Amino acid sequence: MKSRRVFVDTNVLYPASLADLTLSAAEYGLFELVYSDHLLQEVERVLVNHKGLAPGNAQRFIDEICQTFPTGRIKATTYEGTVGSWTGPDDADLLHLAAAACSGAAVLVTNNTKDFERATPPVGVTKPTVMTADDFFCSLLDEGFEEDLVNVIVSMTSANRRPPKTWDEMMQRLATVGLPEFVDRLTEAAPLDTSRPGE
Repeated sequence: MKSRRVFVDTNVLYPASLADLTLSAAEYGLFELVYSDHLLQEVERVLVNHKGLAPGNAQRFIDEICQTFPTGRIKATTYEGTVGSWTGPDDADLLHLAAAACSGAAVLVTNNTKDFERATPPVGVTKPTVMTADDFFCSLLDEGFEEDLVNVIVSMTSANRRPPKTWDEMMQRLATVGLPEFVDRLTEAAPLDTSRPGE
């Protein structure tokens, strides 16, 4: 059921609820997640230095991504040599774009679209479509994954999560972390009256 290869920026892998939705949707098969060595290093650094996560917990998160999506990893040797052919305002963004392009990703999801959109690929290289997380998840609704996304979010409210959340609490949280249009559309299309965590 995988529809396309998708590279996600560091800012899509936190806060936790946005990361949970992204990784759960990929694990469910709604898209094929691809990621690079530099991305994982940046995620770990941001979680520890800027988000206050303990180094061991950050490493476990990185290990979980690698274990869950082993075929999605793009080794640095695959894309490092192409970075210098890209132009743009942020060298870190160019690393991600080069990795995404070398992986064949159709989409790069980031909540910092401005710098990515200003970047220019080398001649003959197709630049991935740059989308915000909100636009990306709305695009999955457009592709007909509404029921699948409901199932993904219900799984995120499971009673075995700590702390468990109701459907409404999870939807409110997702709207708060940058998915307001997606939440509005999914709520209108598939309203649920869930007063307790999913089973």
